[in-house]
Formats: sequence, C-alpha cells, structure tokens
Amino acid sequence: MKTLFAFLRPKAPATRPAAAAAPKSKARNRIAAAVLAGGMVTGVASQAVNFTGPNEGMKLVAYKDRLAKDLPTACYGETRGIELGMRFTKAECDAMLIKALGEFADKSVERCIKAPISDEPYVAFLDLA
Repeated sequence: MKTLFAFLRPKAPATRPAAAAAPKSKARNRIAAAVLAGGMVTGVASQAVNFTGPNEGMKLVAYKDRLAKDLPTACYGETRGIELGMRFTKAECDAMLIKALGEFADKSVERCIKAPISDEPYVAFLDLA
C-alpha cells in the first residue's frame, strides 16, 4: 500500500547543488575581468561598449575638441596620448573605451557598490560615472 498512495506524501524539497566557486581573478573590477588574456572582450565589457559607446559618439580620426579647449580627441572622447591626424579602427577605439571604463570602475563604481548587483545596473552606473 505504500506505493499506491505515494503521490499523497509531500515530496522532500529538492536540494540545490552547491554553487561552483567563481574562479579567483586578479582583475580589479568586472570590466578588467571581462577582457580575456588574448584580448577578447566578453560579458560586461561588451555590454559597456554597446551601452556607453553610442552615448559618447565615435570619431576614428583625431580632431580638435572645441569643448575641451581644442584638446586633440579621438574615438569615444579619448584625449590621453592623442595627436591631431591620428587614425584608429573601431576595434582600437573599443579597446581604449574598455580601458577607460575599467579605470572609472576602479575609481568610482567599485568603491560605491557594496551589495552584489547584476551586470545591467553595473553598466548603467558605470555609464553615469
């Protein structure tokens, strides 16, 4: 009779498998962690480029930025090491943006966020920084 009425017995709660520990990374922040050793961009870094890039605007040839007192500017607003007439590919501009976002992440976002959040709000906070 045990098996006949087995469906009436409450089922034991399913046990969850232990979550795999995240691999320890030497990266300082999510943006740096999303750039693999080979330079391939994954996850949150890709989201950051796709979200922040269009807001910044992109110029593949260095120009004088009138709003920055004619400071040579290129790509997504990069000014460090830029000289007038320099030319860049979109991939180079994306790499510069990821590097800059990684620096902003270290200086601001990582210091302010104390609780775990998903990638989408993280990218939004980073864009505002």
